[in-house]
Parts: sequence; structure tokens; C-alpha cells
Amino acid sequence: MPAPPSCDALLQKIAGLEAQNRTLSLFKASLHAARESMALLNIEGKFVAVNESFAAGLGYSREELLGMEAVKLKPKRLQAEFKQGFALIKEQGHFSLATTYLQKDGTPIACEMSATLVQFGKESVIHVVVKDATKRNGRECLQRRFENILSLSKDLIAYVDTDYIYQFVNEHFCQSQGKQQDQIIGSSIAEIVGEEPFLQIIQPQIDHCLGGNIVRYQDWITCKSSGRRFKAVTYYPDRTVHGHIQGVFAIIHDLTDSKLVQEVKDAEQALLSHVLDSIGGGVYLVSRDHAILYSNSHLEKTRGPVNNRNCYEYIFNRKAPCPWCKNSLLFSNEEPIHWLHQDNKTDRVYDVFESMVELPKGGKAKITFFHDVSTSKRAQEELLSHNMLLSALVENTTSIIYVKDLEGRYLFANKRFEELFNSFGSIAGKTDFDCFPKKDAEQFLENDKEVVATGEVCSFEETLFYEGVERTYISVKFPIVDSEGVCYAVGGITTDITIQKSIEQVLADKNEQLLSLINATPDSICFKDGKGRWLLANEANLKLFELIDVNYVGKTDAQLSRYSDFYRDAFLTCQDTDELAWKQKVLLHGIEKIPMSDGRVKIFDVIKVPLFHQDGSRKGLLVIGRDISELIDSIEEIRVKSKEVQEANIALRVLVDQQKNIVEQTGQNLLANLRHTVLPYVELLSRTDLDDISREYLQLITVHLQEITNSFVKTLGDPSIGLSPKELLVADLVKQGKSSADISRLLGLTQRTVEVYRNIIRKKLRISGKKINLQRYLNEKFS
Repeated sequence: MPAPPSCDALLQKIAGLEAQNRTLSLFKASLHAARESMALLNIEGKFVAVNESFAAGLGYSREELLGMEAVKLKPKRLQAEFKQGFALIKEQGHFSLATTYLQKDGTPIACEMSATLVQFGKESVIHVVVKDATKRNGRECLQRRFENILSLSKDLIAYVDTDYIYQFVNEHFCQSQGKQQDQIIGSSIAEIVGEEPFLQIIQPQIDHCLGGNIVRYQDWITCKSSGRRFKAVTYYPDRTVHGHIQGVFAIIHDLTDSKLVQEVKDAEQALLSHVLDSIGGGVYLVSRDHAILYSNSHLEKTRGPVNNRNCYEYIFNRKAPCPWCKNSLLFSNEEPIHWLHQDNKTDRVYDVFESMVELPKGGKAKITFFHDVSTSKRAQEELLSHNMLLSALVENTTSIIYVKDLEGRYLFANKRFEELFNSFGSIAGKTDFDCFPKKDAEQFLENDKEVVATGEVCSFEETLFYEGVERTYISVKFPIVDSEGVCYAVGGITTDITIQKSIEQVLADKNEQLLSLINATPDSICFKDGKGRWLLANEANLKLFELIDVNYVGKTDAQLSRYSDFYRDAFLTCQDTDELAWKQKVLLHGIEKIPMSDGRVKIFDVIKVPLFHQDGSRKGLLVIGRDISELIDSIEEIRVKSKEVQEANIALRVLVDQQKNIVEQTGQNLLANLRHTVLPYVELLSRTDLDDISREYLQLITVHLQEITNSFVKTLGDPSIGLSPKELLVADLVKQGKSSADISRLLGLTQRTVEVYRNIIRKKLRISGKKINLQRYLNEKFS
């Protein structure tokens, strides 16, 4: 396998592709913005791009032309000629010809076509510019009419260009020179009249006229046919619509006979009026002070007679000169002005050309040509806005948008398509087999055929592996038909729904889990929408109302009550309490009794939770009911048992009080017996001769007998304290103030052992580690 390209190589390739794409984008923008009719053909001669002017001129939409072979627009008799020219451009890179195209309705239209081969990277396209020759032919026809008119004039009339070459002469001019028309046209003035007269007399006057001036002079002129004659010569500068001078009209009038003087003036006036009246827009002549000196027939037809009104009154119906008037500027600079005027009062737009002219009797005036272009201007703006909006929508959407012809070749694809699936240049002319695996391409083609066959909008769920991941798309495909309803292409809008499909699957799993959960609970659960219609109910709820085999979704309580007369009242009660929850707009908690068909009555603890949209409208209702029938029975049973226990407690309390009195009486009897029968003998024993230890034991016995009535031993011997018998003895001796040595001697223990017992006692009394005297603590707590 070849080594993969390096990162730098890829970056260079990407940069080259981006530069090529920018160039192509600029080229396309220029193409669509051009006023001339332009189109791009691929090397096979099919349209890949056309501007609006081209499509409109032929009566097609741009979409109809894309992918069409250009030769199909030609009459059959000219198709061979076109193919020859098309082959020629591949060799020479350019060709031009006058030809004929067929409009969509079959009408032939004369055109001038020029084609140039353009290279975009490795791909070649042919740039075609088409000019409507009908206007030129019209001008030629008008020129022939002028020639016929001028040929009738007895004046010598000629037209020379800026190189002093005759472009037109009338018959009388030819007769005066003794030459045929074809001998004069194309020749210079010097060649016809001679070098000396041209340089000394004619050239200076023509140069002055080419400077923008009307030139008049009278002189003796020698003609070959009539000899020397005194003639009046007038040179008129010929200006383009943009004010550029492109030649000179020469009118030579023979003044030898004074009668011809008036005829010359009449001819000049007739010629000028005819020319001005032939112009499609308005033309008027005004003085420096805005007085209208002349208006053409078009202006008077649209605005009526002038009636001595000024231009601002006549044209714009104003009482004072217009704020935008350029009279002062024009009369000062005498430079032609071309501008667009927006009339805010009428919301009209005019294309205006103004220039200075010299009046026959002296002085200057402004001549204004204006044409209403509101409709075309507004149409252009609306079309541009619509195209920009449509282009922005198509190119910035995350959906894939494309158009294919009936052969499956792409006519158009938006930027998103090329970002995802096409990194090899223009998609135009390619098929799905060029961009996708064969299996996917075949499926896409079958879907396209179904759209064409049915003639309807169809939706398809299509899958495609992209970057190693299976993606799911929803494609909406639709037929694109011509004006006769014949399908010629298929459009498509494809949206990636992979994430949505994953979410749907997750939601389906969650719903299944939720359904399993609510079906597993013994509680009765029901979800309703904002209109009280059942959306979901668990099995416990359906069993409760015997709706297991009923399609309950979308039905209200009232509708469900028709399935069971027995539960009708229960359903209607539920409907009433639902409405109460809606109105209160809070969680509703209550007890409801529902009779069963077996005669039992079940008691439910019901919670109703109303849900609302942000605007306060009803969204849904959650109803949860728990069967508390057994709980109620248990509570009743507990109440009965509680009463019985309470009565037993009263009897037990009487027995306890009686036992307490018996214990107290027994204690008193015991104490009385100790005082009368034991203590006297102890007193007698203390008077006998005893050794020291015996006497000390006797003292201890005496103390214990005296304290037997107190609670020290009883309290200190509490099991919760946990002192052993030996520890009790030690604690008792400590309480009496005995030292460790005394306790050691009395109990026969070592002093070390006594200290261990003392520490154990402190620990069990929970005073270990505290600065508390053990003897004082025992006397305070256990006396």
C-alpha cells in the first residue's frame, strides 16, 4: 500500500482546495451578479451554473437548465454547427458566433455567443456569454429606416468615427463626391476630399466637435459633381448613453439656393424630434431657471401638455425646485451626469441621464433622459433578497439538501453535503455510486425511483456508515416538475436522526422499566392528560375497574364508565375529584370507598397531583390510590386490643400497689427485728474483751447493721454499675475512710491489689482519669 500523505501534504492540499473553493465562490458570485446572460458548461456540454439573466432570457428557471445539454437549446439545423464550435473551443480555448437559441416555448431568439475555456484545478468548465441580438437587429432596422429617411434628404449627411473614418453617408453625399456608397464607407475623410482640405479646414472642426461641441461653419466647398458651392456645415457629437463621444454626425447644407436654408432647419428639427420621440423614456430640455423648452411625445403622453410649467412642477408636481436638482452643478461643470432617482412620494425609481446642449440660437440648456425602472429595480432587489435568504437557509442548515436528475446525477448539493460526503471537488454530475458504497447507493436510487413513480413526497429512513459509525437519516424526497407537470428531477432534504434514534431507544427502555415498576406495585396508578383522558394505567388500576381487556388510552372517566354499569358511580366520583384537584391547583389527598362486584367495599387512600404548563393551562394529572382496607381493619383490631390492655394495666397497677405495701411492711418488720433482737447483742459483744482485729470487725458489723436501712449497698450493688462482691467490700471500706493499708490488713490483700481494686471501682463509676476524691464521691452519691 502507498504510504499515507504527510500532515504537511494534507494541509497544503486542504489549503489548495480552500483557495480553489474561494475562487469558485467568487466566480459564482460574479456570475449571478452579472447583468449579462452567463452560464457555465462542463466539458460534456451540460449546464452546471446559469445566472438569472440567462435563464429568464430563455424562459426557463435556473433549476430547469442545470444538467441540461446546451445543444438542446439549439434548433436542429444549427446543432451540428454548435457541436463543431464546442469541439473548437477544446482546441483553441475560445470561440464566438452569431447563432439562434430556442426559448422554452419554442420561440427562436437571435443571439451573439462567446465561449471561453476556464480551468479550475484539474477540472475544466466553459464560460459562456450570450447577448440578445434582437435589440441589435432592431437598431439595425431602425438604422436602415434612418438611412431611408436620410437618403431622401437633399443635404449631404455623413457619420464619421473618432478615427475620421466614414461609417455612413447618404446618397446625396455619394453623388456630390461622384462615388458609390461602398467606395466611401470605410475610407478616411482625407482619402475622399483630399489631404489638404482635411488638415486645414475639416479636421480642426471635427476635433472641436469630438470635444463635445456642436460645430457650425459655412465655407465654399468644391464638389466633383456640382462644382464650387457655398454650404453650411454642422457637426453633432454622437454620445453613448454614458455620455462618451463615439463619433460625429455631419450635415452639409447647400446655401447656394437660399430656399434650402429653411429646409435644412426643418430636416434637422424633424430628425431630432424623430430620434427623441423614438426613445422609450421621457426626454425634456430645460433652461438654467428650470423652464421646459422641449418635451418628447412619451413625456406628454404620460404627463400631459407642459402648459408653460417648470420642470419641477411638470415632472414632480412640486412648487419649488427639487432638493436633488443638479442644474447648478451641470451648468457649472458641463459634465454629463448619470444617476438613479428615488421618488419617495410615488415610491418610483428613475434612471436619469443629463447633459448640456447648445441651443441653435445661442445659449445652453440641459437635456434630460429618464426612464422608470421601478419595476425592474424592485424585482431585482426582491430576487436578490430571496436568493440571499434561500442561499443562507440552504447553506447554513445542518440538514443535507440536494437535487438529482432522473439519471441520479447530482445537479446541486449544499455545503453540508460536501462537508460530509464529498471531498473531491464539485458534486455536480456525480452519482451516489461516486460518493457512497454500492449497497447504499442502490438503496438511495430505489428510493428516488419510488418518488418519481408515485409523484408524491416520500419519507425514507436510510442508514449509512460514516467515519466508522452507522448513522441513521430521515430523508424527505420530492419530485421537481416543470411547468407542464413533468418530473425532471428529485429533490431531497436529509437529516441525521442518529441521536434522536438513540434517545428514542433510551426512552423506550425507560418506559418499559417504568411500566414494569408501576405494574409491580400493588398501588393503583393512572396518568391522565389535561383533558382528563387516560394515558397510562398499571395492572392494579385496570383490575380494580375490570378494564384489563379494554383499550382505555384517550378515553375519559365518563367514557370508561360505559364499559361497566357497576363502576359507573365510581368513575363519575373520580371525575369530580379530578376537577377539584385542577381547581385547587395543589396536591389533593383523600379517602375514597369503592364497592366491589363481590359485595365488599374497598377503602383507598388517594393522592391526586395536578400538573400545569408554564402558561397555567392544564398539562396532566397523576392519580395514586393505595388499598388501605386491611390497614383500617388492623387499626380497628388494635383499638379493641388497646382497650383490653388498658383495662389489664389498671388491674396490674392495683396489684403492684398492693405488693409495694407488702414490701414496705416487710422492711419495717425486718428493721424492727434487727433493732430489738440483733443490735442489743452486738452492743453486749462490744463490751467484752476482744483483740484489736475482732473489735474492728465488730465495729464494721455494727456500722452495717445501722446502715442496713439506708440505700448505699443496695444502690452501689446495682447491676448497671457492675461491681463484684470483693469490689463492693473495698468500696465500702473506702467510703468509711479506710486507707489502702487498712483495707489490705482487713481483707488480707496486698496494697498493690487494693490499688488495682480502687482503679477498677473508679473506672466502673466513670470517674477514671478525673481529679475526684473516691471517698468523697462515694459518700455524696451513695449515702
